[in-house]
Amino acid sequence: MVTQGLWGCDSMQLRLPHFTKDLGRKCEENSWTSIEAIFDLLEMEDVARRELLNMPNCLVLKIDDKH
Repeated sequence: MVTQGLWGCDSMQLRLPHFTKDLGRKCEENSWTSIEAIFDLLEMEDVARRELLNMPNCLVLKIDDKH
């Protein structure tokens, strides 16, 4: 069994694969839209999400639920 815990002050995006605290902070502070929950990130347009995350496509696909 695997469990994952977060502190109350940590970004919810840290539950996603390959996310760091810096990337979570970048998502919360971006100028396009406020990303507070994982679903906010998943509902973004693909191009905007890839630009924001600045990750290789193979890592973005692990986050993106459409693939």
